[in-house]
Amino acid sequence: MYRALACAIILTVVVSSLTDAKNPTRSESVLPAPRVHDGRYLDGRQRTVASGPVRVPSPSDSFVLAQYNFDGGSGPNTQGWVGKEAYGGAVVDTFFHVSDGTELTGGDIGRLVVLEGLQSLWCGEPYAETGELCYYATLPGYGNNWEQEFTSVKFAHNGDVTLSFLTIFDSEPGEDRTYLNYLDKNGTWVELAYYDYLPSGLVQLESFVIPDSVLADSLQIRFWFHSDGGWSDEDGFWPTDGAIVIDSLRLSDNSGVINYQNFEAEPFGARVTNDGFWYAGTQITRGSFAGLFPGDEVLQEDGCAGNLSGLWGFFKGSTDNYACGGHPEQPAVPFGFKPSYYAEDYVNNEIWSPVIDYTQDVNGTPVPATAGSTVLEFDVYRDLELYNFVFYYWRIRTVEDGCFQKWQSDRTVYYGEQKDWYRHRASVGGHVAPGAQHVQVALGVVDLCYLYCGFFGDATCHSHAPLFDNVRLVRVDAAGPSWNYLTLELFQDNFASDGTLTGPVRIDASSLHPNGTAGDSAVVRVSSSVGIDYHVTGSRESGPAVYCHVKNIPPDKAGNVVSANLSKYPVIS
Repeated sequence: MYRALACAIILTVVVSSLTDAKNPTRSESVLPAPRVHDGRYLDGRQRTVASGPVRVPSPSDSFVLAQYNFDGGSGPNTQGWVGKEAYGGAVVDTFFHVSDGTELTGGDIGRLVVLEGLQSLWCGEPYAETGELCYYATLPGYGNNWEQEFTSVKFAHNGDVTLSFLTIFDSEPGEDRTYLNYLDKNGTWVELAYYDYLPSGLVQLESFVIPDSVLADSLQIRFWFHSDGGWSDEDGFWPTDGAIVIDSLRLSDNSGVINYQNFEAEPFGARVTNDGFWYAGTQITRGSFAGLFPGDEVLQEDGCAGNLSGLWGFFKGSTDNYACGGHPEQPAVPFGFKPSYYAEDYVNNEIWSPVIDYTQDVNGTPVPATAGSTVLEFDVYRDLELYNFVFYYWRIRTVEDGCFQKWQSDRTVYYGEQKDWYRHRASVGGHVAPGAQHVQVALGVVDLCYLYCGFFGDATCHSHAPLFDNVRLVRVDAAGPSWNYLTLELFQDNFASDGTLTGPVRIDASSLHPNGTAGDSAVVRVSSSVGIDYHVTGSRESGPAVYCHVKNIPPDKAGNVVSANLSKYPVIS
């Protein structure tokens, strides 16, 4: 714990005697519960900062690692940025593929094997020391929030259909499953079976008869793998040998064999069979709408500032428009497939920067090792009504020798109803691994209607916001530690009673402690080039540490204990 380069200290004051905390339970949500805030509280009280105190670099001690204005000599220029689709925190990709003995080598528990011949179909990711998923904890295996399909085209059939195949499978029991479906005459996918986990781990021969009476004129089959938001090879909480392996896939009817696949003739890694009759893909998602646009062609209603240069938006190819805001000529961020409670039915798009050298500035000047503070800056156009549930966010990740680490952020989504250009600054150094050589940043938009619509609003109006431009990543050679916090993470979101930024605040029973008792909590992020420790103490101490000093108030006349215990939950990042 000592001399960690950065940490987050979560301090919880409990308004009763503490009991032993229960063991933590897994989260079943597709996304971590997002924190939502802007430059004001929901009740309208103004807040002085939108994302906590962030030091604005001065020319004498700042090092600009990268800067992007998205302009070129003849118009907008991506400058190496690319648009991506994401949902549930996972980037959309395809993982069903033809594999052989170079990947199907037995795995950790003997379920990663070729089932027949020299090749089989596998839904999984092999171990890798470089690439997008090398940060996964226990590869080979699969990750959180995977939505994968292996689907047939529509076949003509004569009478009842028999489906058979060899399989072995390994995924979290009761949670992550591969579903076997057929399309009925009503155009609905019907479940034949599902596969998650068998203690024996034996290869199985599966066979099903699908009556002609339930089928349409054509036959279509789908294998669909779904994993939830936790307990997989990505986080290492449930190590596996990958979701499912399939081979010797046969469809037949009264006339004989309709189609047969043994995956022997396909090239390694193929996601489509040679005959084109079966293909791999992701679960249908809302799509990618990220695009770079000339500023003079995009609606901007900021009376004080305009942007005529290249800028990023998330309405490229959208069929929805901003007529609800009086501008039917302006395409809008697309609506989701309502009504739906699935994240993939709503927009979650990002733009990714090129890999950025974290050790030197844009002029090639080395950054001192004492530069412990890093600031991400960008211009964002905000026309985001809270109850339309379209938000923007940022992320950053470390890149180590070609291995992309997990994306990190403050887990907060932002909005703003002002119809203005706003300079967003975020302290991101605490989310970068110590000794990092390279990093990558992302800016994103997410539609959270699937979480909130019907409870807090109906999200009837989408604008074209957010828009992004003028991105900078800056490191600061600061002698002291870098402090960062979100106002909403402070005790009861309180302001200091003496009117300062550092004075005392009253801690009230506003939330629940992990053991179920009423309490309050605060999160403060501190990073330092000399390392830090944490202390929860009633007396002053020396050394590179974070201290929290709390005054206990005696019981009131009714005997209620106003403040009794302080718990600490340090999280090293």
